[in-house]
Amino acid sequence: MFYERQIVRGGKLELNRNVLNEALRAQKFEYDAQEIRVLTDLEIKFYEVLAAQRRVELVADFERVVEKGLELSETRLQAQEGTKVDVLQARIQKNEINLARQQAEIALTTAWQELVAIAGVPDLPFSPVVGELPGQTEAIDWQALASAVIETSPEMEAARARIARARANLNRQGVQAIPNLTAQIAAGIDNGTDSGMINLQVGAPLPTNNRNQGNISAAQAELCRAIKDAERIELSIKSRLAAIAREYDSARAAVEQYAREILPSAGESLQLADESYKAGESSFLQLLVARKTFFDSNISFLDAQVQLAQAQAKVKGNALTGALDPIIDESGDDGIRGLSLDQQ
Repeated sequence: MFYERQIVRGGKLELNRNVLNEALRAQKFEYDAQEIRVLTDLEIKFYEVLAAQRRVELVADFERVVEKGLELSETRLQAQEGTKVDVLQARIQKNEINLARQQAEIALTTAWQELVAIAGVPDLPFSPVVGELPGQTEAIDWQALASAVIETSPEMEAARARIARARANLNRQGVQAIPNLTAQIAAGIDNGTDSGMINLQVGAPLPTNNRNQGNISAAQAELCRAIKDAERIELSIKSRLAAIAREYDSARAAVEQYAREILPSAGESLQLADESYKAGESSFLQLLVARKTFFDSNISFLDAQVQLAQAQAKVKGNALTGALDPIIDESGDDGIRGLSLDQQ
């Protein structure tokens, strides 16, 4: 009978734990980043649904205005105060608004389908959403925000954890050539002399031809790759924030301008044009232009509001989007554990 035990030397087991702990930290940060991606995309799609819902309401309201305008032009034609051209122009505008309503309803349906797909309930039937689109907002210091995101984003934390894992793996591969010891104690009976015996032996492989140079080189390359990948992610964050800054500042300026100047002027212009046409003081063409301007201004204001809301969601989500994109797999394998017990 014999008892044998391998004694792992060089702190390999502790170094293994260091490598796998950093891999686990990277997985945890990737999980946090993915959670933020899902929440950010949900908020973005929610505002898209809310805006599409509001667009349908705007088109329906304006459709009623256009229908009344068509009735008025037909009445004036019968009274020989208008022309056939006025009626045709009013009918064309009504048909255009009918088409806009159909397109708005299609946009609402598809936006809802995208929202429930990200939420993980793709079969959820449509129901109206409740919320408010933003009005006036404050300016953002984008340089300070970029520094804060780079410092605290789980995306960057995961990249730093992968650097730490690669560095720990390099340290681990550096001690692989230190030989483990194998100790064995055996007891038995010599049948020839009918006497007992005890045998003790200790052995170790001699790493004369294999000092783990290949794995050390691979670990060095992986460390360089992890460092460069962290730099890439930092530049990606800055690039995404620059795009968000463009969307946010542009939408913010548009929302303020439409709310303060354009919408009140468009509403007043439509009212005056309508009264002037009814009194026979202006042409029907001026009324059509005023209606179109009023409608387009409201739609543009709505577009600016949803762009601003979505940009705010991206800022709050550390510029992390892409809830349904593939994620980084840092699950690893048991290769390091095998290296500890195998001196090949």
